[in-house]
Amino acid sequence: MNCESFGSCGSCTLGEPYEDQILYKKQLIGDKFREFFDGEFEFFASQPQNYRIRAEFGIWHDIWHSAFDLAYTMGGARSKKILINECPKVALPIANLMPRLLEVLRRSEALKEKLFGVEFISCASGILATLLYHKRLGEREQEAICELAGKLGIRVMARARGQKLLSGELSLTDELCVDERVYKFRFGENAFIQPNRGVNEKMIAWARSCVDFGKEGMGVVCAAQNFAVKNSIAENSVAQNSSHEQSDAQNSTDRNSASENSAEFDAACRNFVKANSACIEFNGENFVKFNYASADESSADKNSARKDLDVRNSASQNLDCEKRCVQNSACEKLIAQNSSCEQSAPQNSSCEKHSVRPENSAARDLLELYCGHGNFTIPLAAKFNRVLASEISKSSIANARINCELNGVCNAQFVRLSADELMSAFARRREFERLKGIDIFGYDFSHVLIDPPRAGLEPSVIDFIKNFENLIYISCNPQTLFENLRSLCATHEVRRFAIFDQFAHTAHIECGVLLKRRS
Repeated sequence: MNCESFGSCGSCTLGEPYEDQILYKKQLIGDKFREFFDGEFEFFASQPQNYRIRAEFGIWHDIWHSAFDLAYTMGGARSKKILINECPKVALPIANLMPRLLEVLRRSEALKEKLFGVEFISCASGILATLLYHKRLGEREQEAICELAGKLGIRVMARARGQKLLSGELSLTDELCVDERVYKFRFGENAFIQPNRGVNEKMIAWARSCVDFGKEGMGVVCAAQNFAVKNSIAENSVAQNSSHEQSDAQNSTDRNSASENSAEFDAACRNFVKANSACIEFNGENFVKFNYASADESSADKNSARKDLDVRNSASQNLDCEKRCVQNSACEKLIAQNSSCEQSAPQNSSCEKHSVRPENSAARDLLELYCGHGNFTIPLAAKFNRVLASEISKSSIANARINCELNGVCNAQFVRLSADELMSAFARRREFERLKGIDIFGYDFSHVLIDPPRAGLEPSVIDFIKNFENLIYISCNPQTLFENLRSLCATHEVRRFAIFDQFAHTAHIECGVLLKRRS
């Protein structure tokens, strides 16, 4: 990537050819995590440029040169900020819009006054440009953004403290192609989204490939189903079962199956040449290199749940599956009856004709923490019988339910709870109105997917998820992942380890780890 500002701009810190950056990151992660995993580290590369679908720039005002009185700025490597003319990292629709937008802003007194920043989002539904102000916005600015949107063919938002103006209806929708299927996602302008669409698609496909209900695990599946049903019989009344049967019949219509493909290594990780940089230790002084992150990255949910629950999986392993095959058949029906009550009316309304059938008859249930607007939930839903997903953001939960309808997913239940609150509910320490009508103890979780913020998982949350057989950990911070694996590997072993290069030309690294409970 050729960038005229490299070295003075503080955003990109790796100037080597991209192939060498790949080798450097593989060596860095491989050396650090080799104590947990001695297999092949999968690497999923980015486009070298034009990969960012979300970007933010400052605005500089020059009061002495009226012909060029506005310019974009970025944080500098050796100064607070620098002026830039372009940014090769941003997606082409944003790159092409940037000079045109600046030219129109220069001619509008209403829009350039007190303007201090611009944010861009490029998605399937178009481009949103958000103008940030240090002033009170009024009718003059409202008229001006409508005119701007019409000239450039984009959506425009103006924001100031406590104010938000829109040029028209705002509906952001993107499309992701995963395992030969296109998924549609609606999200809000403030939602956390993965900024690299191509790597995000690879990351989701990799997570799907981590779900394996093969013959090797059938014994455990059968035993777990037997044990789960015993608990279900004790916890559910005859009246509940009757109503669930009706709901189950309604939810089982016409489901589409998605094709299942395992993720492949990116070709770039197959090129082995000498890395041109030394291995860097993850110590306090050097780890500052890993602290580059998107400004809109979620910081919700600092989990503080306590050690709580004995999960049914461990106890159920003692049951003899072969002698109980007849019982299993009846049990599976009962589980389906008890599960269907969890689907809310809005989620079911448009799903009946387009719902997705689980891709494997041995599928069990998925628990997902920090689900956002369903980035992983929606594509993974077809791998499981049912999904319980939690998220603290009210708007993200609302969009996640809409995304279920957009993609014909009816087996996912979303709850607006932090991880801490959900742990309290599982431990029966607290009751929540938001869980009314949802039997969280009726699930039979075989997998837990966790995608925490940079702070990682607190010990109490680790103690909870240790009880489950399969863990899929998506990490945006290698240091906290390393610390969490020290605890998790006491009960689990790492089966797969992936590196996702979400931010090419920077030291930021994201990882995916599949852990399986030790026998």
